[in-house]
Amino acid sequence: MLDPLRIEDRIAEISRRLRQLKESVLVVEKDAFLENHNLMAATERHIQVAIQACMDIASHIVAQMALEKPQRENKEIFNILADQSIIDTSLANRLVSMGGMRNVLVHNYLDVDDKKVYDAVKNDLKDIEAFVKQIQEFIDKQQNNKKIV
Repeated sequence: MLDPLRIEDRIAEISRRLRQLKESVLVVEKDAFLENHNLMAATERHIQVAIQACMDIASHIVAQMALEKPQRENKEIFNILADQSIIDTSLANRLVSMGGMRNVLVHNYLDVDDKKVYDAVKNDLKDIEAFVKQIQEFIDKQQNNKKIV
């Protein structure tokens, strides 16, 4: 059974991390960002946690609904949600790419391209927001279906 509180906790964390990114990174130009090592480090952590929270939500849904688990990499879990029409396929593909960024931040931290991190903040936060919106819609549907039965 889906645990809405577990999902809501992660959504709250995502929202907190996105707010921090918007307040700290979106207000500076790329050159200033690249010169500020503390801001770069904080940004990497905020992105890592936000993407991980999305993956945790997806994993919880897959596990609780007894759906097929990813065959190769955990980031592919978004495709499983798309296969079930829980999130849009195009969004799932973009989130898989973001999962790749999360993997670099965690496992290949020496190879992080700070320009790509900045660009991700500038261009990709809307995908995390879209994921949250679609998950909330899915949870609302699930709860409404319980009330009808």
